[in-house]
Amino acid sequence: MKELINTESYFSILKNALDNKIPFANVRYSDGELMLLNRHQYYEEYQKAISKLIGYAHSEKENVELSNYLIRSLKECDVIGFPTERHLNRKDYFRDSINVFENKVGKSLLETKLLTSVDVYYNFLGDAKIAESQCIYLDYFEELLKDQDTVNYISCRNLDAELKAKYNIKNINSYIIAPESKFTSGYTGERHYPTQFHKIEEWIKTIPCEGNICLVGGGVISKIYNIWFKERGGISLDIGACFDLWAGKSTRGKGRGVDVIDETYKL
Repeated sequence: MKELINTESYFSILKNALDNKIPFANVRYSDGELMLLNRHQYYEEYQKAISKLIGYAHSEKENVELSNYLIRSLKECDVIGFPTERHLNRKDYFRDSINVFENKVGKSLLETKLLTSVDVYYNFLGDAKIAESQCIYLDYFEELLKDQDTVNYISCRNLDAELKAKYNIKNINSYIIAPESKFTSGYTGERHYPTQFHKIEEWIKTIPCEGNICLVGGGVISKIYNIWFKERGGISLDIGACFDLWAGKSTRGKGRGVDVIDETYKL
């Protein structure tokens, strides 16, 4: 596997795509993705883990569908967010990252595709305690989002007003999905997959994507949204739990839990 490009280099790629209105998609490959692809090695354990995370388990037919969408996403994106050496040295599922990717997605892809850190958007927040790297800017998102005419996003966090105020964005189009029940209480609406999933496929066709930043944060189910945005001319970023941080919630790392507050990056 080749070396991961650093945060500054990745940011330059994004800026070039945005400035020149070049369709672009980033997809992150983390523990949830490799667990889905490798679920037959620990099927019952995987089903329990996903049930705890989202409140229900998918049928095997749905798992196959999601696996296929994920594989397509990784093949068709421009840059993959990949586990770093720190992740690969862990004793949990991350240790199998390379083998699972090679066996399920394709060995040659790791040599031909651009790769950056799976945590690259934490790096964009500019906090070395989370990112373990140095950033030129205190907030790379400021550089990308400030004064944009239109930003589209998919997340369980409704941040329309906050994003407009923080970054002076003129138009926001959002699709609010079901939250992870492991971290958010009280949700009684539609399931993300398959109900909201197929509605989102149609919704993306109705909004202005060409040349605009599109942000996605919806776990393993949501990876294909980045490709759908790209197909419509968007510059799509798989920013994941950054939405939680912007909403003032702690869903990753130490201290995470149901409705746990963390206002460090709250918009």
